[in-house]
Amino acid sequence: MTAPASAPRALRILAADQFPLSAHHYAASEGGAMHPPRVAIFLNATGASQDRFRSLAAYVAQSGWHALTFDYRGIGDSAIPPGMAQRVSMQAWGEQDLAAMIAWADAEFGHPRIALICHSIGGQIAALAPNAHRVDAMLAVGCQKGYWRWWPDWRRYAVLAFFQGVVPLCLGLFGHVPLQWMGLHRLERGVARDYARWTLNGGYTDAQGGRLESAHRRFRAPILSLSFDDDVVYAPKPAVDALVEHFYVNAAVIRAHVAASDAHAASRPGLGHSGFFDPRRCEEGLWRDCVQWLSHVADGGHPHAFDFWRLPARRYR
Repeated sequence: MTAPASAPRALRILAADQFPLSAHHYAASEGGAMHPPRVAIFLNATGASQDRFRSLAAYVAQSGWHALTFDYRGIGDSAIPPGMAQRVSMQAWGEQDLAAMIAWADAEFGHPRIALICHSIGGQIAALAPNAHRVDAMLAVGCQKGYWRWWPDWRRYAVLAFFQGVVPLCLGLFGHVPLQWMGLHRLERGVARDYARWTLNGGYTDAQGGRLESAHRRFRAPILSLSFDDDVVYAPKPAVDALVEHFYVNAAVIRAHVAASDAHAASRPGLGHSGFFDPRRCEEGLWRDCVQWLSHVADGGHPHAFDFWRLPARRYR
């Protein structure tokens, strides 16, 4: 897997509510840059920073796309300015933060083709951006509907216990949910409350009980949704299926449930929830399939009229 021709450009992008967000722009390689320009915006998992995307963002840039990574408000380098803690929530990650990235791409490149590369919660909040209609395609990696009943066997009760018991306890004791022990950033109060509410209930509501699912129904960009058979803790197959089956109901969907034993060398560890983004664990053929499918759709190709080389993809809808 190739290295970037140059280091990414660090950015500070203001959301519409003036919250400053840390981002990095990986410029498309000069030999492969497309016209009109293409921009791939990366959306991370809960508590994870944009550093996770470095290798894949560089690969995407070498493939002719501009890549834009960023930290959600309250995560990584998107620190909370004084007096703005009340503006930090999962809902704002989509409505404000992603919206700011799409607006930056439009301003920087003049109405480019836009793809989203989402991990986990990133695929759930992608539809919440008011300018999500600008998106041409979405790659959803381990993106699930986090409703506890979609987890198999005893694991559903572990999820239920965490969000009914551990999250309220942590908020009462600390005012946030510490996740440093998992190698992640802590979850601020507004983020944790959204996370718990969306996990304990079958739909998506805001803090006042207003329904948010109409945003998912409005989302019409084609979706390539991946899950992995060794990702049983964070994104089991039924939960990944539920997101595209019950929420992104008006988008064309291609699903690929990948056997980890077929996606990495025998000498490497499995893919789990995050291994897809690690070139030491993930086979390049999977990256190539995904990026070429995004390019195919960005060029106006039908999402189902693409021959995958490595992914066990099938038409879902």
